[in-house]
Amino acid sequence: MRQIRPAPGLHAKYILWIWIGFLFTLPGLLLVLAPEIGWLFVVIYLGANLLWAVPTSLLMGPYYRSISYELMNDEIIVRKGILTRTEKRVPYHQITNVEVKRGLLDRLLGIGTVDAQTAGYSQQGGAEAPLPGLSDWETVQREVMARVHRSRAALGEPSLPTPERASGTLDASTPALLGEILAELRALRETIEAQRR
Repeated sequence: MRQIRPAPGLHAKYILWIWIGFLFTLPGLLLVLAPEIGWLFVVIYLGANLLWAVPTSLLMGPYYRSISYELMNDEIIVRKGILTRTEKRVPYHQITNVEVKRGLLDRLLGIGTVDAQTAGYSQQGGAEAPLPGLSDWETVQREVMARVHRSRAALGEPSLPTPERASGTLDASTPALLGEILAELRALRETIEAQRR
């Protein structure tokens, strides 16, 4: 078992997103400002936006400290939350892809996200087990991949493609498999054409 905590850059990223969201309300304010609106409207507008920005910023510290990831022998566990604590468990044998994401703020803060995706990834709009805020994202990605390979091998399941196989390098059984697929497709076509006659 290995327990991982996100880097402090994740806390900074959350705070930056809050205040970027607050500041992006200002261009809209500038577009609607007119002399007849007056400064009272500006003060009320900024005050109303501060009502969500300040408490949210204060809650980011406890929320950041609530996040932890555990790489167990057979699964990944992601825990987070202040009022509602969530615990998500993803078995390694269900993982179909392990991806690293680093947006602009991530690169500036020296952090990255390792996304462990399962077969249902496309239907849910996000990774099953996202691990944001990692300073050693490459090491964590390699470690998760190694655990996925071990788990699948223990169950006798095919492993995830290695970078060499994903780049187009074929193994010795590929031509025979492609020949079998081609033969099946030809037989299927002949059957369909015979039914049309």
